[in-house]
Amino acid sequence: MPDFSHILTAIVSLTFFSIVLSALGCVIAFHQRGGGNLRDFLGYVFPKDLITRRSCHLDVGFILLKQLLRPWLAAPLLLLTSAKCAVMTYGLLVLAFGPRAQSAMSVALFAGLLIAAVLIQDFLRFESHRWMHRIGVLWDVHKVHHSAEFLTPLTNHRVHLVEEVIQQGVTGLSVGPLLGIAAFVTATSVSTTTLLGFDAYMLIDTLCFAMLRHSHIGLCFGPLERYLMSPRQHHLHHSVDTRHWDKNFGFLFSCWDRTAGTICYSDPKEVVNIGISAEEARDYSSVLKLYFMPYIKLYRRCLPRSKRRRSVLVEPSLDLRIEPLSKI
Repeated sequence: MPDFSHILTAIVSLTFFSIVLSALGCVIAFHQRGGGNLRDFLGYVFPKDLITRRSCHLDVGFILLKQLLRPWLAAPLLLLTSAKCAVMTYGLLVLAFGPRAQSAMSVALFAGLLIAAVLIQDFLRFESHRWMHRIGVLWDVHKVHHSAEFLTPLTNHRVHLVEEVIQQGVTGLSVGPLLGIAAFVTATSVSTTTLLGFDAYMLIDTLCFAMLRHSHIGLCFGPLERYLMSPRQHHLHHSVDTRHWDKNFGFLFSCWDRTAGTICYSDPKEVVNIGISAEEARDYSSVLKLYFMPYIKLYRRCLPRSKRRRSVLVEPSLDLRIEPLSKI
């Protein structure tokens, strides 16, 4: 059986490093907004209403429901990973052209593959994210994530399973074959090449304070926001203010948004209200609605125009509300 202990150790180390880096980011963000004493800092990092907000309860409930339903989509999620696609591509090339003797990876090749894998993966995440906002049926799915009215690290997992499959498919079916082809052409181990692309992106994402991207900690990068996407810029992406709509689609690098004309720079002292419009928010106001509303909206879109209007006027009698976790 393969030894994955080194991979697990790396994941644990990266998680610990991310927590330490996030703590540092909290200190920097606190001073950016004016600073204060220790009590003020603790109040900023741990606001009193953090565990009483309904949006936070919905995060927890939705994640639990998604985990119960995840086995139904386990196969496509596993098959669409970049690692799986890389191995399958490599296997097909071996079948077509025969096996190749593997050699050690040079420093130049390592650097080239690392840069290519990170840039391609980040661009594809940016582009797929932009299309989630542009296409109506995809926006109905993506609104599950944007309906959060308060950002916490759990909001990062408030993503519909359909969106997870799309995101994984976009990167898996593009980055995966690229890594598989690179491993075959350069006669290096496909596992090394695949882990290189995955680990490099995860490491750079961590260095960009990824854990604070979905949180109430508004960390700005200042002039670096021309090149790197700060957590505060992502807060603007979640803003309910129309000035910020369809801005800052990027994750790591902001160059994609600058090129597309969708860049928006942040101000650490600006008050940013998170969420979607009140009219749209009503459709995503419970755990069951978060999960099933995208399917209901898709069904309505497939109806003839006359029946579609009638289905909107006559709402279903099913009560999709659930009690907050504090009352269960």
